[in-house]
Amino acid sequence: MVGDRTRNVGKQLGSFRTTRHFGIVVALCAMILLLAYVLLDFTGASYIGWWLLTSALVSAYVCGYAWKRLRTNHPSGGGNPFRDLGLANAVTLIRGVLIAMVAGFVCFRHPEGVVLWAPAILYTVAAAMDGLDGKIARATGRVSLLGVSMDVEFDSLGVLAASAVAVRYGRLPVWFLLVGLARYLFLAGTWALERAGQSPRPLPPSAMRRFMAGTMMAFLAVALYPVVPHRLLLAAGIAVFVPFMGGFVRDFLYIAGWLGEREEA
Repeated sequence: MVGDRTRNVGKQLGSFRTTRHFGIVVALCAMILLLAYVLLDFTGASYIGWWLLTSALVSAYVCGYAWKRLRTNHPSGGGNPFRDLGLANAVTLIRGVLIAMVAGFVCFRHPEGVVLWAPAILYTVAAAMDGLDGKIARATGRVSLLGVSMDVEFDSLGVLAASAVAVRYGRLPVWFLLVGLARYLFLAGTWALERAGQSPRPLPPSAMRRFMAGTMMAFLAVALYPVVPHRLLLAAGIAVFVPFMGGFVRDFLYIAGWLGEREEA
């Protein structure tokens, strides 16, 4: 009985610490967002009010997504919840807000000067942090279900934001928005299968899927830099677009049961 009470108290303290640390990271993210707004204001760029509103709304989604899943801050394979948010999850959350700031640049109609370079730099930093948070989690033994969930969600959000800004700035053709929408279309298709009474098959782990996701993120980071020639960008875009979208089509056919069983590493 005493042991149960002790464990319950420990869980409550752990939950309090996680919530407190989450609040600190959210406050830090808000400060980063406001600092970026001040820096943009100094450049005299137009539409910065719309940028702040859009970035704040997407940041609210990012923080809300993490808040709803704080209870999953435990090892991926199961076990007791961690006693605090953890550095790796904090890095992932900050990365999500950087992605939200990238999304805000869709508001600029005629970008020039700093506005041309800012989304490229921000997305490059966010993409680099994608590998950093995982390394921190593994090094500290803090690989959590929360971290894995945020990582997947924010990767998808980042691809959507980067592709939308690249299309808005005329760096990529409009059909490249399909890349940003690919995972959301996949999820919609999964929902449709379930509504039809079919149980989608779980996807096996795939090294190729991870490789293509990383390749697309790297390409989008490069695509946002205004110095890359359009012809080269279009050719490279087609080269990554076809296998990337083909992978989503293949995966959907698999979960729908229209492709045979396969094993992937």
